[in-house]
Order: sequence, then structure tokens, then C-alpha cells
Amino acid sequence: MTGLGEIGLETARIARALGMTVSGTKRNVEPIEGIDQVAGNDGLAGLLATADAVVNTLPGTPYTEKLFNREVFAAMKPGTVFVNVGRGTVVDEDALLEALDNGQVSYACLDVFAVEPLPADSPLWSHPRVMVSPHTSALSAAENRLIAERFCSNLRTFLDGGDLPHLVDPVHFY
Repeated sequence: MTGLGEIGLETARIARALGMTVSGTKRNVEPIEGIDQVAGNDGLAGLLATADAVVNTLPGTPYTEKLFNREVFAAMKPGTVFVNVGRGTVVDEDALLEALDNGQVSYACLDVFAVEPLPADSPLWSHPRVMVSPHTSALSAAENRLIAERFCSNLRTFLDGGDLPHLVDPVHFY
């Protein structure tokens, strides 16, 4: 698991419920209950050597751009499944295609891409070991209502002088 923030931790919780052992990366390395091993991005290669599957939930920032490059894919255990639900800019798509073609990555489930929408001529569309999903995981009939409720709640907290949740760090951009 790369990116043990809110989305990554929820993904890890579900993976553990399915009987998986979970390790992952976090900018501020600290023990996390239920996570076998936590490392920074500099320790990612060591985690990949034994992983059967890798799920990326990292945000797209200058610090994560093309983190998944040729060297990182080469560090993976041959046959690893790769899932990207974070941001497309975290993955060097040419390096991913090479890893798919040489078997380092056996299958890739991709919800996000460096350029969106994914260009019609991208080889990812037709690759036999790639699933492209529509990047619409948040869509539901209740979406607009939930957004409005969250806004109203945050506005009330702000007007009351309270601490707002989910503030964006202006240095790391998430």
C-alpha cells in the first residue's frame, strides 16, 4: 500500500479483513496498528520485493511524481498485481507498460492516469493485462446531497470558530 492516509488506511482495513498482510508507505513513518511494516517512499523497494499486490492511493504532488518508475517496478516481485486509485502522475506509464510486458507486473487495475481522460491512442486501453475503470468511484444518487451537507457542516464549524477537518497542507498539497 502506498499512501497510508485516510483512503489507504480504509483500503488496508478491507485488505486485512480479507486475510491479507498489509505493509505500506507514509510520509511520516510511524507504527500503525494493523500494518505490518511502515516505510517512507525511500523504503518502498524493500516492501515491494515480497508483495503480491500493490495498491497506490498517493496524491499527485511534486514529491510523488513518477514515483512508480522503472526502478520501482523492477523491485517488485515478478507477477505482482498493481492497482492505482491515487493519482495518475504517480506512475510512469511507459515504465508500467514495460513491467506488464516483461511480467514484472501481471495485471494492472487503473482508475487514474497522467492525462485524463486517457487518450484514445494509449496502449493501456488495449493491453490484455490492464483493466481501465472510469474514475467515477464517488458517483451515487446521493452525491450532491452529501457534498451540500459537508459544505454546510464545514461552514458552521468555520463560523463558530472551530477547527476545520481535512485541511490541505500548502507544502505537500494534500
